[in-house]
Amino acid sequence: TGPALSGSGNHRAYTSSDSRGSKWAWKLAAAALGLVSTPLMVTSLADAPKAEQWPVFSSEEVAKHKTPADKIWVTYKDGVYDITEFVAMHPGGASKIMMAAGASVEPFWAMYPQHKKAEVQEMIKEYRVGTLKGYKAGQETSALTSDLWANEPSRHPA
Repeated sequence: TGPALSGSGNHRAYTSSDSRGSKWAWKLAAAALGLVSTPLMVTSLADAPKAEQWPVFSSEEVAKHKTPADKIWVTYKDGVYDITEFVAMHPGGASKIMMAAGASVEPFWAMYPQHKKAEVQEMIKEYRVGTLKGYKAGQETSALTSDLWANEPSRHPA
């Protein structure tokens, strides 16, 4: 059976009995280190439920989700994903994935090709909580060509 859901309205939260994060963390770590010679999964995001089956969130709503207290959300293409449970297990470290908190992971995934692996594409489906309002295919690419560092996090002035 799948993870238990709690909450109401458009905000769904997985309960603490949800072990999907640790399962995927180990698989991702093994794939990233080259310990697995064949793809762990062969399906893609195309197999995910259709967009109309998900609640719709604006980019402004997604931007409010940057901390564990508010849940950590990111977008990938037309999807909105709650990655709160996964952040601590990210193979590249929590600080790396937190750079995308409240925004798109597209610019970061473009720099790190391991995110294009089938197992990563499969894993992210499990964290989907909604659809990004106003998404237009290719908009993430245009953001990359204009200024790769436009969405950098605020830095300490020292």
